[in-house]
Formats: sequence, C-alpha cells, structure tokens
Amino acid sequence: MSYAYGKLNRPTKSAVRNYRKFLGGTAGKLVTKSLNEFQPPDYLNENNYVRTGPTIILYADDHYYDMYPDNPDKVFMHHMAGPYLYLLEKLP
Repeated sequence: MSYAYGKLNRPTKSAVRNYRKFLGGTAGKLVTKSLNEFQPPDYLNENNYVRTGPTIILYADDHYYDMYPDNPDKVFMHHMAGPYLYLLEKLP
C-alpha cells in the first residue's frame, strides 16, 4: 500500500511545487515589473485552484489595436480597465 500511496502522492507534491514556482513566483515577478504597486499574495501550499465562472471572449477589432497598440514595454496593457471596458462595450 505504501508503494501505491507514493505513486499517487509524489506527482501531486511535484505539481504543487510547480504551481507555486511558475504561477506564483515567476508570474508574480512579471506582474510586479509591469505594475510596481502589485504585492503578490501568500499562496496556499496546494493545487486546488480552479477557474470560476463562464469564460467570456473579448474579440479585438482594428480600432482597438489603433487605440491600444502592442508594446513590449507594457506587457499587461491589454489587461487594464480601459481596454477591457472598450471591449465590453462591443459585446452584443
């Protein structure tokens, strides 16, 4: 039984480490570079994270890219309130 428990438990612990490393540490540093006021939260030591709610896809048109052109210096520009509000107004 110990063997079976280890086979089930080790991959889960490895997944938790990877979630914390990449989705916590690496993503947190990337966001902090773009948004200086961002404070990364304390992450739980588990992999019980899920998406919530229905997915709403906001399609950008040419006018959107004229207003908010891609800029490598502002990685999260498309995730600010202004661009989201513009795209939300375009929903049917």
